[in-house]
Amino acid sequence: MSEIARLRRLVDLREEDESAIRRHRLQLGEVIGAWKPEYEAWFRRTTAWPEAASPFIPEYLETLVGGDYRDVFYAVQYRQATYWCKRHVDIAYLVANSAKLRAFFSQVGERWQAPALIHALCKVVDLSHAIHAMVYHLAYTLTSLRQTVAREIFRLRSMCGVVEGEEHRGPLGAYVEHLQWKIRAYALALEEMDPDDILPLSPRDCALGRWIEEGGIALIPEEEREGFLAAHERLHRLMAMVFEEAKAGHPEHILSYLMDVEAASDEIAAILGASVDREIRALILMDKLTGLGNRRAFDQALERILAHAKRKGEGFGLLLIDIDRFKEFNDRYGHDIGDMVLKEVARVMQGMLRKEDLLFRWGGEEFAAIVLSPGRADLCRVAERIRRALARHRITTPLGDLGVTVSIGGIFVEPDMHQEPEKLFHEVDQRLYYAKEAGRNRVAC
Repeated sequence: MSEIARLRRLVDLREEDESAIRRHRLQLGEVIGAWKPEYEAWFRRTTAWPEAASPFIPEYLETLVGGDYRDVFYAVQYRQATYWCKRHVDIAYLVANSAKLRAFFSQVGERWQAPALIHALCKVVDLSHAIHAMVYHLAYTLTSLRQTVAREIFRLRSMCGVVEGEEHRGPLGAYVEHLQWKIRAYALALEEMDPDDILPLSPRDCALGRWIEEGGIALIPEEEREGFLAAHERLHRLMAMVFEEAKAGHPEHILSYLMDVEAASDEIAAILGASVDREIRALILMDKLTGLGNRRAFDQALERILAHAKRKGEGFGLLLIDIDRFKEFNDRYGHDIGDMVLKEVARVMQGMLRKEDLLFRWGGEEFAAIVLSPGRADLCRVAERIRRALARHRITTPLGDLGVTVSIGGIFVEPDMHQEPEKLFHEVDQRLYYAKEAGRNRVAC
C-alpha cells in the first residue's frame, strides 16, 4: 500500500468526501484564490518569517480543494512540508495552520449551508497535517541517526587512534562508510542532499565491497555469509532506486524504500559489527608505527603472565629497552628518519627474541619485552644479544646508513615473588637507569 493510501485510510477520507468537494471545486478555487494573500500574511505573522511563506503555497492551497487526494496532492503537500522543515518552522505552527484551515473551511461551508462539505474538507486538512507530521518525524529520525552515527564513528576512531580519512581499510573502514548509507537515504527523502553529488556505488566499488573482494568475507562466519552478501546486494539495489527517485524529483516516493533500506543496513551492521569489534580489539592493543603491542597490550600480557607463573611455578624475565639519546637523534635527522629507526629497531629486536617471547613498544623510544627465560643468566644473555645486534646494525635511510645503541634494564621474576605489576615495572625501570648511568649501550640485569 502506498503512503498516501495508508494516510487516506488513517483519516478516513472516502470517495463520497471527494465527490462533495468536487461538486464545489470551482467556487472553492475562487474562494481560496481570494483568501491566499490573507493566509500568507497570517502565516508570516504567526511564524515571524521575514520572507514569503513558501513558493509552494499556491499549489498547496489549490490541492486542498482539488477533489483528488492521491499522488499529486501527496507530492505537493510533502514538498511543502520539507520546505518548512528545512527552514525550521516549528511543528506547533503547523498545528495552528491546520486549525486555521479548518476554521476557514467551516466558515465557507456554513455560508453555503453544506455540512457534508465541511466534514470532507476537515478530513482533507487532517490528511495534509498527517503528511506534514510524517515529514517532521522523518526529520527527527534523520537528526537522531546523524547524532548516533557521529557518536559511533567518533568512538571507533578514538578507540583505534585514527582521525577522519585515516580509517583502516578493513572492516572498520567498511563499517564507517556503511553507517552513512542509511543517513543518505533519509537525507534524500527530505531533499537535504543533491542526488547528483552522491553517485550510487556498485556493491563492489564501496568500502565494504572492496573489503569483501580483498578476502574480508573469510572473517564472516560461514553460516552467515550468504545472508550477509545478499543484504549487501539488496542495500545497493534499494539505494540505486532511492537515487533514481531523488533525481526524478520525487522525494516523496523514497519513503516506500526506507524500511527496506533500514532492514538491509541493520542486517549488514549486525554481522559486520562482530568483525569490527575484533578489529578494534586488535587495533587498540597495537602500536601503529611498529606493529608491536602497545603499553595497554603490555599491561594485559604482564598480568596474564604473572597469573600463569604463579599457577605453574615458573619464572619469567622483564626487559626495558631504551634507544640511547634518541631525542638528539630526532632533533638532528627529523621525525621521519626517527620513525624509520624505531621500526627497524623493533624489527631487529623481534628477530633476536624467541617465538614465545613478547615485545612491546612501551612509548616513545622505549620498548618492553616479556622473556620466558628459565633464569636470570639466560635473561641477561638474551638482553646482551639484543644490545650487540643493534650496536652492529646499520639502518638504511635517505640520509645514509645510520646506527643506534640501546640501554637495557632487566629483572628475573621468580614464581614466588608475588609482586604487583607496578612494582615490577618500577624495579626494571631502575635497572634501566643503572645501565644509562654506567655510560649507555649497557645491560643491567
